Amino acid sequence: MIESKILSLLPKSFFPNMVMDAKSGERFLKSLNKKIFIIISKTFYEKNEEKIKLVLTGSELSFFMLNNEPTLKDKEDVQNQLKKNKSEIILGIGGGSVMDLTKIVKMGENLECILIPTTIGSGSEASQYAVLLDENKNKKVFASNQLLPETVIFNPAFCATANNKVLAFSIVDALAHSIEGLASRNSNNLNDILATKSIDTILENGKVAYQSKDIEALSKLQAAGFIAGIVQSTASVGLIHGIAHNIGPKHGLTHGRAVSLYLLDVLRLNKKNSNVYSKLNSCKNVNESNFIEVFEKFLNSLELDLSSVYSADYEKIRMDICTKTNPCNPTIEDIDKIVNRRT
Repeated sequence: MIESKILSLLPKSFFPNMVMDAKSGERFLKSLNKKIFIIISKTFYEKNEEKIKLVLTGSELSFFMLNNEPTLKDKEDVQNQLKKNKSEIILGIGGGSVMDLTKIVKMGENLECILIPTTIGSGSEASQYAVLLDENKNKKVFASNQLLPETVIFNPAFCATANNKVLAFSIVDALAHSIEGLASRNSNNLNDILATKSIDTILENGKVAYQSKDIEALSKLQAAGFIAGIVQSTASVGLIHGIAHNIGPKHGLTHGRAVSLYLLDVLRLNKKNSNVYSKLNSCKNVNESNFIEVFEKFLNSLELDLSSVYSADYEKIRMDICTKTNPCNPTIEDIDKIVNRRT
């Protein structure tokens, strides 16, 4: 590989080594016969324990249950257990929190990593970023291409087990990754093509998946969420995520809900101060003239209550790494108006 000091500063696209569907992934997992350490959410494990153990019947399994957003202590606990069990592979089965913790431990321990997403929106399975909470409940962002997994396995049936509220917020998170990545200061042509395709796919399948848990729609949304994860990983995001990173931990909100709350308000601010949304004219289902109205109608179709108002630290939001790539530089007054819905 070419080594250069400038390389780490350049926007780049990274991809996992392998991506598999459910049938191929099941055959792959059955063939492993390894010592596998599994990070998984407790609720998902309780619903799927027998199936997981059946698929991995030839392997020696150890489990770590994650109930909330991952912390630095969780990372230390997993690393200690990994060394004790002499695990050869680390497997994350869950949403963004589970996958982020799995990736961070994978990087620190230099283990082969497999991720099986059970939600749509995080994009963590395709991203060179991961987030943990520190001892003060501040989000600590890790960034490295070494965070990418070796293998990703998609099974849309796992998404069908999510309750409607979780599913709705995860769909909006994927949409936010795409629209913010499209508008990012770090975007490029490849990124823009992926972002517009993801936006169209989400708008076409989100309502159907939410209302009926249709497997085909969920499968398309998983693909869109994966593409949106690449967009996020390549171009970063913007002020929507800058706000979510602050109000989420501060008020105990899930990431998807925190992202959803001020999505439309941030887009309105950016539209006033930038012409970047002309890129949406490449989409089939939305353009630069109607995107606010289309996205608002889409969020309403997911039956989301976005009326709540939360306090926030405006300076931390303005200095957030994601806010730095927003298409316009928000002032403290801009952020105050958005958070308090005075725009």
